[in-house]
Amino acid sequence: ALAVQGAAAEPLWEAIQSAFATQHVVGARIDPANPEAAPAEAMGLRAGRAYCVMGAFDMVNVGRILKLRGFMQDPEWRGKWSDGDGAWTNQLRNLLSYQDASDGSFWMSLDDFVRYFGEVYLVRMADDRWTRLTVRSRWMDESAGGGPQHLSWRNSYQWLLGVSRETT
Repeated sequence: ALAVQGAAAEPLWEAIQSAFATQHVVGARIDPANPEAAPAEAMGLRAGRAYCVMGAFDMVNVGRILKLRGFMQDPEWRGKWSDGDGAWTNQLRNLLSYQDASDGSFWMSLDDFVRYFGEVYLVRMADDRWTRLTVRSRWMDESAGGGPQHLSWRNSYQWLLGVSRETT
């Protein structure tokens, strides 16, 4: 996870661009304990909720803008670059395939993103070069031992994973 609030925008932008170039999934979250959580909620964002960063674009005469997606039933961002914002031009709508719909997706500037979001997550999805192992089991009856605070946790299924490559 990368800390966002209070961080310089340039290294964050470079990290996000690099993540997209290497096919990472990019997510973001607003910490409910953060002082900016209440103002973020007033702007239509949900603290404690995960958002997917779907794209990041550096547009001439616009600046750096991100496309995010939350849950469809949640309210959407109501600040600059929100649905219905007067800053949208027909040319920009066409360039970014913009749609004014209540679909959970919205656009916001990098400056607003850095102001409200506290964490960015960069996740690399495993590809075919990884070894996959699937285990089939059920967590019930005696095998449902619970967490380590219970003596019965020893009955829970447990697996020991070993990584043989130092670069992993």
